[in-house]
Amino acid sequence: MFNPKTIIGSWLIGCVIIGTALGAFAQASPGRSHKELTALLQNTAPDTNRIKILLELARYYDAKPGTYVNEADSAFAYASKAKQLSDQLQAMAWQHECLFLLGDMYFERRDYEHGRACFLQVITDLQRSGQKEQEAIVWTRLANTIPDKVATHPDSAFAEHMRYFKKARELYQQTGNKEKEIASTKDVADVYLHQGKRDSAEQVLLRVLKMYQSIHYANLHYTYDLLAAVSTAKGNYQQALFYALEAVKSMQATADSASAGFFYGRLAGIYKELGHIDKSIEWYQRTVGYFQQSVERAIHSPMYRYNSHLVRALILQKKEKQALQSLLNTRDKFPPVRMSDKQAVAISLGDCYTALKQYELAEQYYLEMVAWEEKMNQGNSFTFDVYFLMGQFYLNRQRFDLARPYLSKAMALAPGIAIASRVRDLHYLMFRVDSATGNYLSAITHFNKHKALNDSLFNENKSRQIEELQVKYETSKKEENIGLLQQKNQWQNDQLKQARLTGNLTIGAVILLLIIVALLYNRYRTRQRNNHRLEMKQEEINAQNSSLQQLLTEKDKLLEEKEWLVKEIHHRVKNNLQIVISLLNTQTAYLDNEAALTAIRDSQHRMRAMSLIHQRLYQSEKDSCIDMQHYIRELVDYLDDNFNLGHRIRFDLSMEKIDLDVAQAVPVGLILNEAITNAIKYAFPGNTAGIISVSMSLADNNLLLVISDNGPGLPAGFDITKIKSLGMSLMQGLTRQLNGTFNTTNNDGLQITIQFPDEKMTKYSALTA
Repeated sequence: MFNPKTIIGSWLIGCVIIGTALGAFAQASPGRSHKELTALLQNTAPDTNRIKILLELARYYDAKPGTYVNEADSAFAYASKAKQLSDQLQAMAWQHECLFLLGDMYFERRDYEHGRACFLQVITDLQRSGQKEQEAIVWTRLANTIPDKVATHPDSAFAEHMRYFKKARELYQQTGNKEKEIASTKDVADVYLHQGKRDSAEQVLLRVLKMYQSIHYANLHYTYDLLAAVSTAKGNYQQALFYALEAVKSMQATADSASAGFFYGRLAGIYKELGHIDKSIEWYQRTVGYFQQSVERAIHSPMYRYNSHLVRALILQKKEKQALQSLLNTRDKFPPVRMSDKQAVAISLGDCYTALKQYELAEQYYLEMVAWEEKMNQGNSFTFDVYFLMGQFYLNRQRFDLARPYLSKAMALAPGIAIASRVRDLHYLMFRVDSATGNYLSAITHFNKHKALNDSLFNENKSRQIEELQVKYETSKKEENIGLLQQKNQWQNDQLKQARLTGNLTIGAVILLLIIVALLYNRYRTRQRNNHRLEMKQEEINAQNSSLQQLLTEKDKLLEEKEWLVKEIHHRVKNNLQIVISLLNTQTAYLDNEAALTAIRDSQHRMRAMSLIHQRLYQSEKDSCIDMQHYIRELVDYLDDNFNLGHRIRFDLSMEKIDLDVAQAVPVGLILNEAITNAIKYAFPGNTAGIISVSMSLADNNLLLVISDNGPGLPAGFDITKIKSLGMSLMQGLTRQLNGTFNTTNNDGLQITIQFPDEKMTKYSALTA
């Protein structure tokens, strides 16, 4: 319902109730997939971590665009489970978070009674514990969350919002929190604005501005923006422009750009009303660019609403083709998901095709715009614009019988919603419809109202401009007079001083003056010589600095080129290995010898192990180090997929955070490939289930790599080191390359242990020795 600061501020302060535990929750990965979340849920004990995962799953389903019934049920189910568990644990902070989420979902589905009950339950808990500030936060959050159309009569909804904001203000007064008390007063003004009580809203906001200034509060841009909105609604565009510019200045001065897009959009709209279309387009482009960043971060954004205003501004400059192409590009890059976004696209397409005189296409998109409105049933300024545009289109097409119903609907919504200029234009459209259909009495009434509004807007704007110019002129004259008086006073003082000097000076004073002049001249010459020497030295220093700067620039450029060259080498090596793998894969299609096929597959696996290393090198910021934790996980995932293990064999990975030089990472990768491949092939005969464990740790500058399985192991008396297979020879040879030891243990399965020194630590020890 309310301004961006109200919504954003409510969300931020709401986090205070949740405390430290929920602070951690707010920083949890919001982008985790459904698969990850369900896996975590299965392996999590019934504690606060489980509540956190349940709530994240509930938000996942609730935030899905075009949520279906079963998904909505899933969102409620997960949120209800979270609430039940938080009740069992008696974790009040989490109970409140669950109630907030449930309340939001109820309101989204227009179940106002249950939604309100969730918030009131939180308020009751806070009242029992005497937490007045937190209670005020929840009253504010409830007022911002509950929709405008809770009641059939809009004034009832406004009264409810007003009651909640005033309750929050009373609580802040009791706790002595002056800043938040003023913020709640500003929220009251916002209710007045949406209620159509613009004079009351302006009076309260001006009082809010003075109160903020009295406590030296810096973030005045949200108040200035609301004042700009009030002035726009009243048709006072010069005043609106002043407030909108002040909002942008305050935002820039405080570096608080959280709502920058809304401020830019407000300023663009005011410039449009004043007829400065070039400036309007410039600020609308800033607005759309700002909100496109929100879309890229998967945050709900009003980008398409503002983009529709940009399209209209371009059309006013006869750039309808450019407007259409820009709109289509935006739609392709950021496909609209929410109903309101789809409606905004339909509006813009209707405007473009109307300007291009493709009226059938325009009518098609305008009707789509109306259809979306009937689904959303917003009942706000957007609804007014929908009916206004549809009526205007049919009127211009001389289809008066179709135009009248839409214009009548817009007229019914206008009080308290539409700005003065739009009401003026609507009366003119109604005048045209009535005139064309012979309803002359009504036509005259509408024309008189149109003319009165038009004259009012024009005369008020003109008189304000003249008044402002007069004030500026009088101020300038006063400053000029003050300057003349100061000059006259200075001249008189100089005359008095001169008279005293003339009377008191003697011949000796004249001689003394000559001596002083001579000294001054000598000092001037000395200073000139010193300055010349300093200038010469400064030039030398500047030349040296320039040379050093050039050398540093060239060095940085060479280092950057080297980094890119190394990455390109790794990329090409990886690509070449992939080509060889593909060629081997192609060769298998022409072989029917099982031993050859097995050898080729083993070779593919070995090359894939090396390919993954080069892939990580060109993707990583590190020049020649491999994150073994991530590399081993990728290698295991590859082998799991390649052998199509399903859930038959499970991998247990236990690895410390270890980075290896590429010279050590390649042998380790090949050893892992051989050991894991052998375990998959031979450790579990008859397709039995099992576990393959891989661990890697660092102790005393030595790395310990262990690969084991829980299969039946080797037969008694079987010496694996005497086997002359390629895989075993390869593992032993690579271990020697690492200067390590290779051991096998046959105990409840086979265990291969490789210990070798960390090359990086060895080099470091040698350098520091």
